[in-house]
Amino acid sequence: MPNFYAFAGPYLEILAPLERDINWSDDEYDKLHSRLKWLNGRGDPKPVEIAGRKVWQHCGFPERQEFGIPRSPMYFPMPDAFSGKNAVADLRGADIPAEIAWFENAFAVELDIVSRTAAIHGFEYGVRWGMVCYVY
Repeated sequence: MPNFYAFAGPYLEILAPLERDINWSDDEYDKLHSRLKWLNGRGDPKPVEIAGRKVWQHCGFPERQEFGIPRSPMYFPMPDAFSGKNAVADLRGADIPAEIAWFENAFAVELDIVSRTAAIHGFEYGVRWGMVCYVY
């Protein structure tokens, strides 16, 4: 039975055209997966429609607590979608600009890899703040 999780906080979003593969080197791939957990794990991303076009959406978020984060990243494990177990969190006090700035600093190596690869392969990326839900 799959487990459902949700993460709330800063994350890296990559939007890649369906018709192009991103060819990460083994070293780049390992660096991108050493401290970031990815939506859909190491499996294939799902195509999504954003602003009227279909893209592969990759979302990478902190896998564990990192030094200096303004607020602990929030993970919500749920046994299954119909268990009746819910998680509620009041995020109105989150300092979103500070968390995004922290992410950009803490994951500068990963963002540099993505930036260089985006220039070659023509995909969009950015640091976002929000909820990422995933199944394992």
